[in-house]
Amino acid sequence: MGIRRAKALPHLLSLATTALLFLGLWLLTDMHFALGDDFYIARAFAGEVGGVAESYNAHLHTVFAWLLHGLTLLFPGVWWFSWLQVGLLFFASYCIVLGLCRAAQRLDKPLWLGWLLALLFLFAFTLEFSTSITFTTTAAVLGAAGVCLAGGVDLTKRSSGLALVGSMVPGLLAYFLREASGLPSLAFWFGMVLIRLLDGAFHREQSPLALKRALSGLAAALVILAAAVGIRLADNALTPEQDYREFIDATTVPIDYGGLSAASEETLAEVGWTEQEVALIRSWYFMDENMSAANFRKIEADAQNAPKPSFGEQLRQTVARIQLLFTKTTNTRDFFLICWGLCGAAFLAACFRRCLWDFLPPIGCAAVTTLLLFYLGWQGRLPMRAAAAVLLPGCAMALLLAVSAGARIAPLKLWARAPVYGALALGLAIALHGGATAFSFYYNPDHGDPNECVYQRVEEYVLARQDCLFVGDRTLGVDRRLFPNREEGIPTNLLPMWGGWNNHSEGYRAAFASHGLQHDRFVITDFLGEQMRLVTGEEGISPEFLAYLEEQAGGGVTPIAEVQGDGFAVYRFEKD
Repeated sequence: MGIRRAKALPHLLSLATTALLFLGLWLLTDMHFALGDDFYIARAFAGEVGGVAESYNAHLHTVFAWLLHGLTLLFPGVWWFSWLQVGLLFFASYCIVLGLCRAAQRLDKPLWLGWLLALLFLFAFTLEFSTSITFTTTAAVLGAAGVCLAGGVDLTKRSSGLALVGSMVPGLLAYFLREASGLPSLAFWFGMVLIRLLDGAFHREQSPLALKRALSGLAAALVILAAAVGIRLADNALTPEQDYREFIDATTVPIDYGGLSAASEETLAEVGWTEQEVALIRSWYFMDENMSAANFRKIEADAQNAPKPSFGEQLRQTVARIQLLFTKTTNTRDFFLICWGLCGAAFLAACFRRCLWDFLPPIGCAAVTTLLLFYLGWQGRLPMRAAAAVLLPGCAMALLLAVSAGARIAPLKLWARAPVYGALALGLAIALHGGATAFSFYYNPDHGDPNECVYQRVEEYVLARQDCLFVGDRTLGVDRRLFPNREEGIPTNLLPMWGGWNNHSEGYRAAFASHGLQHDRFVITDFLGEQMRLVTGEEGISPEFLAYLEEQAGGGVTPIAEVQGDGFAVYRFEKD
């Protein structure tokens, strides 16, 4: 009975800690979507785009897509994508606490020490992404959880193989949520497992039989991962939503990576894009029929064929992007410094050991984290959420390496331990500073977004006008509501952003078809029809939109405001 209690204690402690933590977040903070990306995905799976509960998404893995689709069919009207993310963040936090508690036990340290380290890690790294949520950063938190679980596996036990398979689950869930963010999570997980296996071999901490069990578990985990990748590849190849997938892929380089700037005048003339049209495309207006995947591919080809800057210039631009990232989002700077500080502590500890192997893990962790961050900058785009997908798992690995190294030098004299503890104290100070910075931005209950009530009012108006198709422009802002109120009904005739991530999807097509329009034959002059309405913010219609509409209409156009005030406006248009 005592052994069972000892095994259950880390689980109970982790569950209780996570439950209290999320209860506090729910009651005291403003949990919201940080970007519009999640909002558009959530609407698609909730059946709010054209009234269709979608089963395929260009960004989510098949497993999650079908899970959300099934839940929506069984329990319509629920924002399952939001609940999925909250559940994943809860599970990831639980795994972080459990992994660090097990790591402390594995190193013959008191359980409370692992719990304290886990609490510090949550406050310094993950809580801000549990209140300001994007599916990219949720994947990053899952990646850190997988590394922590792998670091807590006791490779000397019979169950080590099964435990290694279990430790891959958070990274696999990160891959299911967003492939691009799941890959670095799984890479750090694999690196942590490899370090643990080689660590045990060099320090002779495990028998050949234990090593065999662990390798069997690793092989089983890799087979599961290969199956998950195969399912996604098959789904992408067999899905009937090829036009949707192709459109999303085709717009990536021109829009996300600035390829539109490299387009030649000849190519723009070939695809028929005028100056006004290009200006609208830069604000994510993708609705016209000539804004097709084929035309975006031609723009992409121009970007790929454009003269590349010299190596020195690319290096300079990459460093400038990283500097801009650290300046605009100081938490990423703090994460990077913490990672290097903890790796430095582990390296210092290795100086007091006689095993050369001890130097390699901290060097490798710092180098891989830096190289992956550098690679993202080299690609020409480095948003904070992409950097978090690298930095969070990297910091988790660095923390485990520092703790393991500190445990090994604990028997040494104080003068030998002092530099390492000093480095750990510096890392802790930076972590607390990062947590305080994040608190001021994310945990403040007054951090509500004014667009929340605006979107609620827009939806109330739209619900009363089912005869029209409403299209929102970017001035309407981003809807950050995690769980919108749908007691009055579902606004299926509202496209909150012209084009965007839902473009060409099943629901997007249905929204146009329900009003007698074809989504791939739509032209901007269709806004002159009786069924089309434009929804904007209080500042009104963008000059680019009106200029392009007049250009295509061949004359003046008069916008007529049906609604103004309360943070939004609704317009119909008539030709002069």
